[in-house]
Amino acid sequence: MFRRLFLKYKKRKLYKSFGAVGEKVQIHESCIFNHNANIYFGNNISIQRNCAFSGHGGIVVGNGTILAHCVEVFSGEHNYNSDDLQFLPFDERFICGKVEIGNYVWIGSHVVILPGIKIGDGAVVGTGAIVTKDVPELAIVGGNPARILGYRDREVFNRLRNNDKSFIKYKR
Repeated sequence: MFRRLFLKYKKRKLYKSFGAVGEKVQIHESCIFNHNANIYFGNNISIQRNCAFSGHGGIVVGNGTILAHCVEVFSGEHNYNSDDLQFLPFDERFICGKVEIGNYVWIGSHVVILPGIKIGDGAVVGTGAIVTKDVPELAIVGGNPARILGYRDREVFNRLRNNDKSFIKYKR
């Protein structure tokens, strides 16, 4: 019982550290976050175990989005190749780029999302993908680097979105 109370306290403290957290946001206790004030979560989101979020440049996760285990989201990277580089192999400055993950996005396990990326509504990012470029709405991407493999059915997606049929919202 003490462990359950401690985890509840720890989760409440974590959620307060974010820029914003919507309703019914499930974050596994093994996830790692930094620069939390720059991280914003919508409603009905599930983030599975061992995910990592680097919020240097800001991260926004839209409603109804699911991230499988071991997803890494980076919104900043070390400065390693500028005219005024101060140290090797990199200096202590970060190059930041906001990451925007749209509504009803499904991100598979072991995906890496790099700084400055925008993933459109309804996109699916396949397991193991390295996302180096923006992902269009409803695109299905995979690979390293991630490339478009196909698109979801727009009519079905719009019907479900218009009725807010978020999996996490209705999951028991």
